[in-house]
Amino acid sequence: MSFASQPSIFTKSNLVYIPLSITITHILNFIVNSPLSIWQEFPPKLPSTVYSSIFFTPILLFILLTFKPIQTRKHFNTLLSLAFIFISIPISFRGRYSLSLQKTFVFIIVFFGSKMLLFLKFNNPILN
Repeated sequence: MSFASQPSIFTKSNLVYIPLSITITHILNFIVNSPLSIWQEFPPKLPSTVYSSIFFTPILLFILLTFKPIQTRKHFNTLLSLAFIFISIPISFRGRYSLSLQKTFVFIIVFFGSKMLLFLKFNNPILN
């Protein structure tokens, strides 16, 4: 079997799904196995590192999925969903973390969230 016919592990879809799977597995493992996890509180208070990884996952996926131009409605709706998830994360976790951490994340959301929505507005394949 030649090298060219072997499937590559570094395809674009693998570069998106492997880090996402690892992040989701890490978060679920922490939530299930943590003695501090109280199921009556939703969302549970997570360590700052886990919260940061939850926060930055949608924007990194958005960036990875915008390397290719938007040509289908499905691609556009996926990016729009990621933008709304990115914007809603600090709203969901309000009051659970320190004010300085939340201020930083809100600043990042105002800056990058508006850029994401403007990108979608100007690259909407349905309007073109």
